[in-house]
Amino acid sequence: MDRGQIKLSIFDALDENRGLSRTSDINYIEEVRSNSIGRYVMLSFVYSIKGAGQDNPMGGMRMMMGPRH
Repeated sequence: MDRGQIKLSIFDALDENRGLSRTSDINYIEEVRSNSIGRYVMLSFVYSIKGAGQDNPMGGMRMMMGPRH
C-alpha cells in the first residue's frame, strides 16, 4: 500500500522577496510594501494511518469524547 508521500516545495524561487498591498477609497490610497522571509525550501513527509485500526469498520482513527461538565 502507498501510505507515505514526500513533498519538496520551493518558495520565492526567483528571490524577489517583496510584498505589495494596495487599498483605496474615495478619500485616500494606501500602499504597503514589505519584505518577506525570502527564498526557502521545505521538505515534508505525510503518512496516512487510514486502515491501521481494523476494528473500526470506517477505517482511520476513532475519537472518543468524555462527559461534558
